Amino acid sequence: MNKALKIISLFFPFMNQSWGQKIWVLKADAAAVSGISETVLVPDIPIMNDLMEYGHMLIGKLRCKITTDASAGSIQVRVRWNGVAGVLIMSSANIALANSLTNYVLELDFEIRVTAEGATGTLLGFGTLQGSILTTNAPNFMTVNPTGVSAPAPSASLDLTGSKNLSITAQMDNTGNTNLIAMEGYLISLN
Repeated sequence: MNKALKIISLFFPFMNQSWGQKIWVLKADAAAVSGISETVLVPDIPIMNDLMEYGHMLIGKLRCKITTDASAGSIQVRVRWNGVAGVLIMSSANIALANSLTNYVLELDFEIRVTAEGATGTLLGFGTLQGSILTTNAPNFMTVNPTGVSAPAPSASLDLTGSKNLSITAQMDNTGNTNLIAMEGYLISLN
């Protein structure tokens, strides 16, 4: 909201309306992630600076599938501000994976709230990561095994004045965990 509308809304509080808009949708399966280095799971999501004002919120969901896991290991999912080397907003614990795992589905739900704006802004992120083994390839419900993503703690001193990228990354602890594919996702902005 620009400054003129903020001033007008002081005198006419009924003008303070909320809205939401879809700002990103995963259009096709992303490239498979494998290996032990932290890698972007979906293409970076550009976030315009006007979406990063005090009180605004980003709500996201991402569904992924591990099609082949040759050996036991673990996976960790993270949400970062401005790339793989950017500031960590939230991170899952290491999720243990069984040997010879197929059709394992992960679902990430998260919220990021702007608690301070500007060149030294802060974001508060919170979410859940759930996993389940699908018994068939036919449509079915996930059996939920929830894993917390992170305790809410503000990420301080972020430059929220210009457009930046929101990065959803994954990292595995061995090369036997292969073919993690992001299948479906979206990001909504609420003011």
